[in-house]
Amino acid sequence: MQRTSVVYIIAFAALLIACGQKQGPEPIESAPAPQAGSPSASTQPAPVNAPFMQGQSADPIEQGRSLPLRLSGLNSVEELNRGLARLQDAESRQLFEEAFRKTFTADQSGRNYSDAEAKFQQVLRKSEKSAEAYRGLGYALFNRGQAEAALANYLKAIEISPDYGEAHYAVAFLYAMGDTSKGKLHYQKAMQLGIPDERKLGERFYK
Repeated sequence: MQRTSVVYIIAFAALLIACGQKQGPEPIESAPAPQAGSPSASTQPAPVNAPFMQGQSADPIEQGRSLPLRLSGLNSVEELNRGLARLQDAESRQLFEEAFRKTFTADQSGRNYSDAEAKFQQVLRKSEKSAEAYRGLGYALFNRGQAEAALANYLKAIEISPDYGEAHYAVAFLYAMGDTSKGKLHYQKAMQLGIPDERKLGERFYK
């Protein structure tokens, strides 16, 4: 993927955010801001909370946790527990849970993508077949402005776990801007696996 394509993906994500904010509950991810001095810095939209996962405020949330998650669905306790079940040692499980919560917590003030990225990388050094760690790493990287690396990690998660619906949906989101023929395949797979179309990708791009 060329640098220009990466810039378009980030700008496109910001456009989807603007549309999504008019249609439903508060989103839960943060669009990356352009780097100072970059060619696109003067033309990029201002960062807005949340590129592609909506529904947070309408869903049940964990109680009594400093970094609470949704109980089910995208970016939830259910996904966290799937990832934990596939890790063999206690240290990796602890690192994974810390990284996952810092990436996906419903408490926006608790998000820490740089720390989450480092922890996901530690997990993957010991457990290179952790699809959930690749998916979380991709999400964190996207929020740090690294769309190309995010896509690579999402695809790696799917390579390891072909029925990973959340990863298919993330890929469909990134491909919606340009390669809709590839994106549609991932979108359809995500729908088959029961992933909610919270960003209305089907209605907007994959009819």
